[in-house]
Amino acid sequence: DALLEEITRNGDGRYAFLNSIDDASEDFSEKLAGTLRVAAADVKVQIEWNPARVKRYRQIGYDLHQLKKEDFRDNTVDAAEIGEAESGTALYVLQIDEDPDIIGGLGTLNVRYRDPASGLYRELNWPLPMPHRVQEAGNVSPSMRLAMSSAFFGERLAGSPYAQGYSFHDLYSMTAGLPEAFPNQPRVAQMQAMLLQASELFRETK
Repeated sequence: DALLEEITRNGDGRYAFLNSIDDASEDFSEKLAGTLRVAAADVKVQIEWNPARVKRYRQIGYDLHQLKKEDFRDNTVDAAEIGEAESGTALYVLQIDEDPDIIGGLGTLNVRYRDPASGLYRELNWPLPMPHRVQEAGNVSPSMRLAMSSAFFGERLAGSPYAQGYSFHDLYSMTAGLPEAFPNQPRVAQMQAMLLQASELFRETK
């Protein structure tokens, strides 16, 4: 995975793991055209946390995509391309100070990219407000539950100590109703089946 990541980054390409003919059909027939049409080049994302509000933070995943802080506005540092049919999700675990006397939100989200048509760089910024109330995991949107369960699944398989409090069956319960919420994404149901299989392989008890 690390080698393919390095090759595709240097060559501005893509790679995929294909486990079956159906995977090949989906990745090449349905996604290839949208992937080849680059919407944004050299995409860099940076979050500047408010140190008064955010006491600790941890990013989940993207270990092979990390750049130095000073690389964000360095146009000589190559970054990823995003096609018209692609999107990305970044998850962070935060320990925040909920003191109402603290001024400011969680921080600022910065996105910098190169327009493929003009070759010019653009930078956009969005404030990250302090939420009035943090919802419990079971009450968040289907998209958030899908992202959370996928991330925890990956961390459990990687042996991360941060995910040890969740069993595979707990994560399966977190995905309840997700296949119905994403009827056009068969991989959601496949992930559910993988969670059950992992629970059996690790001989977990409910």
